[in-house]
Amino acid sequence: MLGRHTDNLPGCISRYKECIMTDNIPVRSVFLPFSRPTIGQAEIDEVADSLRSGWLTTGPKVVRFENEFLQWIGNKEAIAVNSATAGLHLAVAILDLAPGDEVITTSITWPSTVNNIEHRFSQGHQRHKLTGPTCH
Repeated sequence: MLGRHTDNLPGCISRYKECIMTDNIPVRSVFLPFSRPTIGQAEIDEVADSLRSGWLTTGPKVVRFENEFLQWIGNKEAIAVNSATAGLHLAVAILDLAPGDEVITTSITWPSTVNNIEHRFSQGHQRHKLTGPTCH
């Protein structure tokens, strides 16, 4: 229930009034974000440089990122992908799982986690055994 206590809240939290009220009294005076990004001038400059370069995908900055990442992790190979789903797809593919192999994952996950496992075995392979609290 909204009341007079929310009328003077800063604009950044006024749209979240319902979430910060308890018994018509504000719980917080400032909105607490779930995850605030850390974006400094260096990040802004890199984005602006990318936009000006004409390379929005798979350009020289991706190659630079892959090389710096390789040095950081001390590995021989790495590839940048556009999403966690694409990364999961590659991870499941390189595991070379066989029909009947057990794949264990958390029950609190994004659907793409299980979708990638399912996709691997839906291409003419026998069904695999997927276990977990929510897997039947």
